[in-house]
Amino acid sequence: MEIAVIGVNHNLAPIDVREQAAFTESQKITASHQLLGQGFDEVVVLATCNRSEMYLCGKDLEKKEEILIQFFQNHSSVLNITDFLFFKTGEEAIHHLFKVAAGLDSIVLGEDQILGQVKLAYESARQLGASKKILNRLFQTAISAAKEVKTETKMSENPLSISRIAVEYLKERIGTLQGKNVLLIGTGEMSRLALNYLILEEVNAVYIASRNHEKKKELIQDISQATLINYDLRYDYLNKVDLVLSATGSPHFVLTDEKVPKLNRSLTMMDIALPRDIDPRLNEKEGIVVYNIDQLQEIRLENESKRGQLAKAAGKIIDEHLEVFLDWLACVGVDDTIASLKEQCDRIKEESMAFLSRKIDFTDKQKRLVDSVMMNALGQLMRGPILHLKQLTNEEEQADCLQVVQQLFQINEEEQII
Repeated sequence: MEIAVIGVNHNLAPIDVREQAAFTESQKITASHQLLGQGFDEVVVLATCNRSEMYLCGKDLEKKEEILIQFFQNHSSVLNITDFLFFKTGEEAIHHLFKVAAGLDSIVLGEDQILGQVKLAYESARQLGASKKILNRLFQTAISAAKEVKTETKMSENPLSISRIAVEYLKERIGTLQGKNVLLIGTGEMSRLALNYLILEEVNAVYIASRNHEKKKELIQDISQATLINYDLRYDYLNKVDLVLSATGSPHFVLTDEKVPKLNRSLTMMDIALPRDIDPRLNEKEGIVVYNIDQLQEIRLENESKRGQLAKAAGKIIDEHLEVFLDWLACVGVDDTIASLKEQCDRIKEESMAFLSRKIDFTDKQKRLVDSVMMNALGQLMRGPILHLKQLTNEEEQADCLQVVQQLFQINEEEQII
């Protein structure tokens, strides 16, 4: 069985491409069912503000690259989607997931939020039945490796997130956030984090607009600077604030060029949603500046330089987990044949017992004894080939040995379990 990943992310694709390739929750389910129906055995869809990636398991995946490219073409309607797609197979694909889960492939090195997003993508696919034996083990190992990276490198002591960097970015551009009034749109995890960082910067007031009233109440507990406002009044508050930070899951703009009123003050907006929340045409209005998550790329090199040693230590941890997973995966390759050998033993024992039962009137005790003797004898016969198969780690030797065993025992590969 092979493992592959295909997708777009911040390394190759600008935000306008990424938002066209983004997946809603329902689209993840549809995509998984569609690909499972096209010959892929397992699928996990990972969609965040910086990436839309599909992890797959199956046979001859390199030959199915065109199917996957066509899928993204139809899904995104980006004419030149191949200019922005990446496709990795085998160890490269596995290593990519490990880096993503640990926050080593994020805009912000060591970003804390991505691990939760990886867990959620895996759990959703598992519940859907799209992630099975191989991808279950892959994602479990990637999550374990990421946790160890955060613990051993102390990245978890100084967690970073897109929300934190967005607030820092605004602070750098404006000079200070102290005493500023802010309109925060959205009540998800990124908004919650952003609110905490804004309070630390000693802003004067934060007005929170969201359709989800219960989440709004949870968000402002014990925060005196925060005020809930009706979502429909968000445009009215643009003349009362200095900053706007938006992070919703809306598939459409929550602030459009046509509806923004004439302003009597300058206004800075930070859009950390994907698809984008804020109409980019607002940049053309006098006194308004709109930033999005791609602007945060500017601090990536500086961030990587500061945390370079941590990244090296993280790389060693990932390599150790990668080796363990690859050893497991190599053994999985022989599981089908081993299962078939055991099935043959069971069939031979059952047929022999049925024949003997017709010829001899066994007591229950005698029947159990004969059954046990035959089971042990057949087990001893198969023990040698099974142990030898399990000990093989060289792929070519394993393939040659599997072929010989399958021919000798007349095992049809198409009848195997996986």
